[in-house]
Order: sequence, then C-alpha cells, then structure tokens
Amino acid sequence: MTLEEIAWQLYGLAPREFTAARNAHAREAASQGHKELAAALRALPKPTVVAWSANMLCRRRPSDIEDLIALGPELRHAQNAGLRADLRRLVDRRRALIRVLIDAASDSAHDAGQSFTTQVERQLEETLEAAVADEAKAAVLRRGRLSEPLRFVGFGESSETTDGTGRSPDGAEHSDRARRAAAAAHEAAHRGLRASEEALQEALHRHETATERRRAASTALTGAEAKEASTADALRQARHDVAQAKRDLKKAARRSRDEPPTGLPGA
Repeated sequence: MTLEEIAWQLYGLAPREFTAARNAHAREAASQGHKELAAALRALPKPTVVAWSANMLCRRRPSDIEDLIALGPELRHAQNAGLRADLRRLVDRRRALIRVLIDAASDSAHDAGQSFTTQVERQLEETLEAAVADEAKAAVLRRGRLSEPLRFVGFGESSETTDGTGRSPDGAEHSDRARRAAAAAHEAAHRGLRASEEALQEALHRHETATERRRAASTALTGAEAKEASTADALRQARHDVAQAKRDLKKAARRSRDEPPTGLPGA
C-alpha cells in the first residue's frame, strides 16, 4: 500500500485509535524493508477532533460537501457583481448546508463515543467556511486527510492547509512562523467576515422592509384618493338633493297659499 492509501485509512479512524494504528503500519512497513514509508508514516500527525469530524464528513456526506464547496464560486460572483438578492440566497444556503453537516458530524461523534463540544462545533464551522471561501482549501478538505482545522484568513491564505501527509497542496511545508502569523490574524479576520455578512443581511432586510412599506403606502394612498373622489361625488350629490328638496318645499308652500280651502260654505 502507498502512503496515500494508508493515510486515507488512518484519518478515517477516531483520534484515540489513530496513534496505535499508525505505529502498527509503520512497523509493518519497516519489517518489509520500506524504511522511507515507515518514516513517513511515523511522521503523520494525529488529527484533532475537528479535523477527524471534517474527514468523516468527506467519507459519509461527500455529496453535501460538494454542494457546499460549489457555493464558493457563486458567492464570489454574486458579491463582485453586487447581486444582493442572489448573495442573500447563497449565504442562507451556505448556512443551511453547514448546519446539516455539523449535525451529521455531531451524530458521527456520538456514534464513535467522541465528545463534540461547542468549540469543536465552532472550529468545524470555520473549516467548512474556509473550504467555501478558498478553492485550495476546498481541495484539501476533499482529500479527507486533515490533521488540523482549516482557517480562512484572506484570499488564498490559511493558518493550516496541510493534509494527513503533512504537505500543502503544492507540496511545500508551512513554516512555524507562517502558521503562527496566520493564526494570530485569523480571529480578527473571521470576526470581520462575520460582521460584514451580518451587516449585509441587516441592510438587505431593511431595504426589503422599506420597499414593502413603500408599496403598502402607495396602495393606501391610491385607496385614499379613490375614497376621496367617491366621497366628493357623494357630497355633490347630497348638496344637489338638498337644494332640490328646498325647491320642492318652496313650490309646495306656494301651492298651499294659492289654492282656496275646500269644503267651506259658498265654495
């Protein structure tokens, strides 16, 4: 078996099972004379719970992972083109897919007897968001051999993009200094991203509310104008009727004065 094949198997194991299985594969490789493979296997880092959860999603929910990653180009296009309605729809879709995947990861952890804390959930969410935001990290996630969470810092950057073999997508290893610098920048960048998205959602909501209110006000104004016209017509008709009634009353009074009384003697 190759390093890639063994790594795929190892990173599908629960973290507590990883070290023993890795060492067993390393001993077997050494016993067969594959010293370089044995050394490479011994160098494989044990995955964190977050990384293991992401690896399990790649194995158990690959379609959902692909659907989530596919949102990345659409989100970038909508944002760059200023398509607010599309952006809001895509952000909602991303949030829903991540929620489904986190729930699935929680179930997998429960089945494996592995704790799934709030911190694990938050870091897994960041890992999934990083895969949506950056194509290189999406490629790393797809391989299902993460040893640490993915973190989105900026376009094309992350604090950890190594897979289970300890290599980045282009084969170069990240330096400790780069990792520390990226990790230090991560929290601020992530908070900024969340704040921007929340501000966008709030602005879209206010815009839609204002539009609905304007439409309602316009409809109400049209109704009021129609009612005003109707009441004006009714008022004119009422005045005409009152005037006609007064004329009729005067005519009746004149006739009453002019006509002699009936039934009197000599009439």
